[in-house]
Amino acid sequence: MPTTDNQLYIGVKEITNIIPNNVTEISILPPISNFIFPNPMYADFYVVILYDNEDMPLTTCNLYGNQNTSAHIMSYNLNNLNSINSSAAVGLIFNGSNIFAQGIFIEDAYDVLINGNYSGFIGGTDPIGLTEGAVIGSFYYQNNELFGLSDDVPDTMFNGTDAIADISPYLTSNTSIAVLLDFQSSNSDWALSNNIWQLFLTYTTTCEEFEASVPEDVEICQGDSILLQVTGGNAYDWQPQIGLSCYDCPNPTYNDTITRWYTVRINNNDTCSKTLPVHVKVNRVPNIPLLSSEVTLCASNTGIIEIEPVDD
Repeated sequence: MPTTDNQLYIGVKEITNIIPNNVTEISILPPISNFIFPNPMYADFYVVILYDNEDMPLTTCNLYGNQNTSAHIMSYNLNNLNSINSSAAVGLIFNGSNIFAQGIFIEDAYDVLINGNYSGFIGGTDPIGLTEGAVIGSFYYQNNELFGLSDDVPDTMFNGTDAIADISPYLTSNTSIAVLLDFQSSNSDWALSNNIWQLFLTYTTTCEEFEASVPEDVEICQGDSILLQVTGGNAYDWQPQIGLSCYDCPNPTYNDTITRWYTVRINNNDTCSKTLPVHVKVNRVPNIPLLSSEVTLCASNTGIIEIEPVDD
C-alpha cells in the first residue's frame, strides 16, 4: 500500500500456509530492476519477515514510511509506543538512497541524533544496495538482542553504510523517541537533502500478549459493501482514513470502489497495542454484452443456444 505521494509501497503477504513447520531458512527471489536509458525504471526494495515464537520474549517491530519530503533536517517523533524494555537492545534501522559519504570526507550524509544525542551518521553506497548511494540497514532481532547482517554492526553508533544501532543508551522515555536527521556536506554544490525511505524500530516490550483478530481474504464486487469485524481490544485506529464508515470502531463498513490495504491498531486495557493488516480486494463487475437475435423454429423442431464465457 502506498504510504506517501512518492510511491513508497508496502505489501503484506501471509506465508504461514506455504512454508513447513520449524523452518529456519526462507528463500526469496528479489524483483528485477528495469534500468533502460534514457527512461530508467527501477526500485529499491526491503523485505521484513515477522513470525511468532512463543518461547521468546514479546517483540515489537514498527515500520515508519517517510511522511516528509526530502529535507535538510528531518524530524521523527515516535510516540505512543508499546512500552520499551530498556534493559534489552532497542534497534533503530534506516533504509534510504542517494546518500553519498566518501570515506572520512562527508560529501553527502546525515548526522543522526536520538533524543538530542549524537549517534553517528549514515551515508555511502551499501554493498547490497540496488542503486548508488543506497543505505540499507540489514538486521534481525530475537531474544532481546539486535544482530547485524552484511556490513551492519549492532553497536550504539551509526557509521556510514552501517545503518543500524542499539539506541537503548539514549532513551529518556519507554513510550516515545525523538529521531532527528541533520544533512551534512563539505561540498556546497551538493543538494541539501536525500531520500530516507523507511525507519524500523524493533525492541522487546514489557506489554502482555492479548488476543485480537482481523478479517482475512476480504473480496467483494465493485459497488458492494462489506462489514470489517475486528475482535479483541477496546480502542481502534484504522489507516488510511478513506473508504470506511468509521475509523475508531471495531466494525467499519467498507464502501469504496477500489482495492485497498488498511492497518488497524488495536489497543488493549493496559495501553499496549498490536497493528494488523487488512486487505480488501474489489473485483470489477464484468461488462457482458447483450446480443439479440431472432430465430424461427417450427413447433416440432429443437435447437441449441451456445453461450461463451466473457473475460472480466
